[in-house]
Amino acid sequence: MAATLLADPKVNVVDIAKTLGVGLATLYRAFPGGRSGLKEDFK
Repeated sequence: MAATLLADPKVNVVDIAKTLGVGLATLYRAFPGGRSGLKEDFK
C-alpha cells in the first residue's frame, strides 16, 4: 500500500501515515528519512 501511495507525488507523508493508521512519529521512527526513506525501503 505504501508503494502505491508513494507513486503519487501529491500524497504527503502525513497522508501516508493516516492511511496506514499510524502516527507521524511512528512513521518517522520506522523510516527516519521521511518520504525518501520510504522510497528506499520499497525499491
